[in-house]
This record gives sequence, C-alpha cells and structure tokens, in this order.
Amino acid sequence: MSQSEDERLLAQEQSVINKTTQLHSKADLEGTLILTSKRVIFVSADQSTGRSASDFKTEAVDERVAQETASLGMRMLGGVLRVSYADVEDLSKIPNNAKNLFIPIPSITSISGHKGIIGRPNLKLSWKNSSGQVENSEFQEILTEGSRKKDLSDWARVIEKLKDGSLTLQNPTQLPQNDSVEGRIFSVMGDMQTKGDLQIEQVTEERFGIELEPEEVQTACEKLVSMGLLDQIPDASGDTFYKKRSPLGEDDLSS
Repeated sequence: MSQSEDERLLAQEQSVINKTTQLHSKADLEGTLILTSKRVIFVSADQSTGRSASDFKTEAVDERVAQETASLGMRMLGGVLRVSYADVEDLSKIPNNAKNLFIPIPSITSISGHKGIIGRPNLKLSWKNSSGQVENSEFQEILTEGSRKKDLSDWARVIEKLKDGSLTLQNPTQLPQNDSVEGRIFSVMGDMQTKGDLQIEQVTEERFGIELEPEEVQTACEKLVSMGLLDQIPDASGDTFYKKRSPLGEDDLSS
C-alpha cells in the first residue's frame, strides 16, 4: 500500500490498542494509528522500528534525547521507556499484512468517538472491505495524561469532514530547499510527532549521514517556525520542543 502523491499525513497517535476481530480470533494489538487525507492506517507495534530508552546509547546527547521523550508523557519503567508503537516515517514502507489495517476513508460506514470519562478515549470505525463485508475496530489510546488538548475521540469529527469533503487542508506558502538544514529537519518532522531539539539533531544526522551543531539545529528550527512550518511547543521541563504545523488548521488533532 504505497502513498500516492496527493496523500498527506494529518495525524499520528502513537501507543494505541486496536481491539478488533482479526486472524479469525479476538486480537488486541498495540501500535500506531495514522490519519492521512485518504486513509486511516493502523500499524502493529511488533513490526516496529520504534525506540525504547534501552536503544539509546550512553552518550550524553542520547541520554538527553531519552529524557526529552520521557518528559512528553512516556513512562520510565526500570530504566526502559514504555512504548507500544510503530515508528512510521514512510507510508509506502508499511507492511501489507493481516496485523496492519488500511481503511480508505470513502469505505467507512460508521464513525464514533468516546472521551473516556469511564474507560480510555477511543475511536470506533466500521467500514466495508474489498469484498463488501463490514468490518469493525475500536482504537483506544494508551497515553491519557491530563495535559492533552485532543484525544482519539476528536478524530471522529475530522474523519467525517474528510469523508463528506467539507474539510479544506492548509498548504504551506513557502518550503525550504530539500538539501538545506531546514529542509532536512522539515523532512524529519514529517511524522507529525513532537520532538526536542536534541532528538531532532540526532535523527537528522542519522537519516542524512551528516553532523550538525546544536546551534545549527536551533537556528533552523526557529527559521521553520518563522516560516509557519513548525510550531514551538512549550514544556514544563524547560526543554524546547517542535512539531510540524498541521494541515488541519483549526481542526488540528495534536495532543
């Protein structure tokens, strides 16, 4: 299931429980839920390239990256960062297998969300598969800290607007050059996840095989903010975090 040229990533909820009937048995899977302009996609975590705190090496920058991630709501358990997600950077590389779901938005027949006053916030979808049979899934979010602005229940309204064509996506008025520091960081931030400046530095260096100075990264992030491409996210830890500005505008599903 490759990504078409006009398919845009709109939201990504890491650490989701997929309560569904798959593989001819009741199967609760954990993974990442993705909303694009065309599909809802669930990626099972057991195929994940996602990181845990134990994946980070002992260098100071890696320890700081782990601390940054932990300050965003992940729980440290015995020195291991508790995560249950798939780290999705490229939609075209998601395996097309029975543990993953690819739900075209036009095929969805029923959408509902529950805020989770009792139980976890969730999103329930029914859709017709390629054989015309109706399938159902309930997606529950794992990370439910009180500071969240949006949760999975808020996805329902946005999916409805995508389905009926009433949602207009915002397009950036300017983009950085692909081979510039700004362009490479903008690419790294394409997963719509909030990252600290040190995590941005590390991931950009790894993906593009380059070395960056912290000052370069900070300057580039600030420029991307001024261009309206990134949002700076305040955090009580004092660290600086950034997130790609959502194409959803006022319907932004950022937590």
